[in-house]
Amino acid sequence: MRVKSLAVGEGAPLATAHVADSRRREPPPGECNQISLPAPPGVPRECARRAEVSHAAPAHHFASIDDLLAEIATRGYRELIAAMEAEARRAGPQPTARLVAQGVGYMAFAAAHPALFQLMFNREASRFETPGLAAAAKQAYQLQLDAVDAVIPKAPAERRKRMADFAWATVHGFITLVLEGQIGEGESGRALKARSLATLAAMAETVVRVGGTAD
Repeated sequence: MRVKSLAVGEGAPLATAHVADSRRREPPPGECNQISLPAPPGVPRECARRAEVSHAAPAHHFASIDDLLAEIATRGYRELIAAMEAEARRAGPQPTARLVAQGVGYMAFAAAHPALFQLMFNREASRFETPGLAAAAKQAYQLQLDAVDAVIPKAPAERRKRMADFAWATVHGFITLVLEGQIGEGESGRALKARSLATLAAMAETVVRVGGTAD
């Protein structure tokens, strides 16, 4: 299954970027919940229609469609970070459990917002990158790095960074393949959940094993 539209669940806080009318009224959550990628020129007009503001409102707030996409992607990273942090808190103080839990939050976010996730990591994202978007993306990576540091605090810095890259690649790669229908096609939700948790557990075990041994 290939993702083609930016679907945001009703009531989700990142349902749309700020699209304001002359009074800077925020559209209610859930508006403008379908945006094609790459976004066509008519997207700001459609956002305005869904938010029930004037068609000129997006142009007053955003200089271009790239600025609109940058705001959407930035909000996406903030929500991704919040999802990862929430799962880590639920997991308790044990570092390995928190590392796995962050992966659960990452996958859950991607599954709930597949095309937003695609937008955030699109290889053409540099076209509309802003300082805010770059900072949000860096914060998401730092969260992963901090979690790995807590699991293998005595490992050399370079090895900890390498293991953070490995952990991120494992989580991101698995959920991307799920979204693309390359993993889990035809499986029940329960089976896919078990497979996801097994992958995350194997990732954490590898971080501990490799991070705690000499090269």
